[in-house]
Amino acid sequence: MPVKGAWLAALLLVLVSLGGAPALALAPVCSASVGSLLFGTIDVLAGGRVDAVSTLTVTCSGGPADAGHAVRICASMGAGQSASFPPRKLVNGASGLRFEIYPDLSGATPWGSWNGSYGTSTGITIDLPLVNGGGVAQRSVYGSIFPLQAGTPPGVYTNSFADVATSFVYALDAAATPCALLGGVPVSYSFLASATVEANCYIATHDLSFGTIGALVNAVDAQTMLVMTCSAGLPYTIGLGGGRSQASDPANRHMTGPGGTISYGLYRDAGRMQAWGASGIGNTLSGTGSAAAQSFPVYGRIHGAQMPAPGIYSDVIVVTVTY
Repeated sequence: MPVKGAWLAALLLVLVSLGGAPALALAPVCSASVGSLLFGTIDVLAGGRVDAVSTLTVTCSGGPADAGHAVRICASMGAGQSASFPPRKLVNGASGLRFEIYPDLSGATPWGSWNGSYGTSTGITIDLPLVNGGGVAQRSVYGSIFPLQAGTPPGVYTNSFADVATSFVYALDAAATPCALLGGVPVSYSFLASATVEANCYIATHDLSFGTIGALVNAVDAQTMLVMTCSAGLPYTIGLGGGRSQASDPANRHMTGPGGTISYGLYRDAGRMQAWGASGIGNTLSGTGSAAAQSFPVYGRIHGAQMPAPGIYSDVIVVTVTY
């Protein structure tokens, strides 16, 4: 009997000890997503910066339900499809459009990686308080296409951020642990950044003045200049309209004034042999854009043997660029 009592006492002691052991904290499970970073259609000839914004959303669930817990999230951004970096690039074949991703509006420091895979720029830290074991955190993702990239050819430029460096690690109640030291298996997320570089041309015109003329016995010549800037590699054609008289013959346009009209022509060459018209084979000027300003002389000639009354004569020419 004494032996039996000792066995029961020992069993009771073990049961009490097991019942008082602290419960293990439940480990949350977290995932993330980023919306597409869409810059839309952009005009690189304008020369300015272009911005876009998206959102990183991190969702955690399955953690401890009691109060006071939080998840430390260390989020990194890789280079995506950029062959060289920084900065990141949107790509179209062999052509690239330089841009960068930032964690805030200041654009001071790029959003990089905690494992050192994106230069010296680090990722970001998010501490997500849990409510009933779960929670959602959101952070804006700011993108900026750099200015002064006028030489970028037209087309659709993209970068798919599905690289292993675009990921995050997380841990429960790790607020005292710097992200650079936080372990864990990286959880990947992916998104697309894109922009469409539009084909575009800008043209600057200057008036063509023949000055003050006496008797129109002989022809009177003058010239002016068109200045064209078109997207790199973009074919274009420049046509000059028929003026107020809608002249079909570009060498026989008409300026109007108090005494009727004065006949004149516009030409592409200094010898006034190649008339410059609105359309058709041989009477327009064609070229290819280089993203730099290109200058084209316009040669004018008032034909001789005319007897207009004194006064001011003028015409309005519409310049049409087709590309």
